[in-house]
Amino acid sequence: MMFEQAAAVPQAACLALQGLLDRTTAGPGDSVLLNGAGGGAGTFAIQIAKSLGAVVTGVDSADKLDTMRALWADHVLDYRAYDYTDLGLTYDYILDF
Repeated sequence: MMFEQAAAVPQAACLALQGLLDRTTAGPGDSVLLNGAGGGAGTFAIQIAKSLGAVVTGVDSADKLDTMRALWADHVLDYRAYDYTDLGLTYDYILDF
């Protein structure tokens, strides 16, 4: 890993923590949608939300769906194929990374 990449890790983790712990009360059984879940902060957010017991839906491009699944996202959506706002689904929390 290059120094520039390593330097971004703490910032990404802090954004995910702030989004989930400071801005929500997400917990067991809550439905959380993470837009941009395949990126830096989003990958941390998946793991944090899962550790809180939430049901996680990750949204990102098709090439990141396997990564989100590997991080235990319950559901994944390719934003190019689906507009999550048009699917008729509801979420307790939606975070955009």
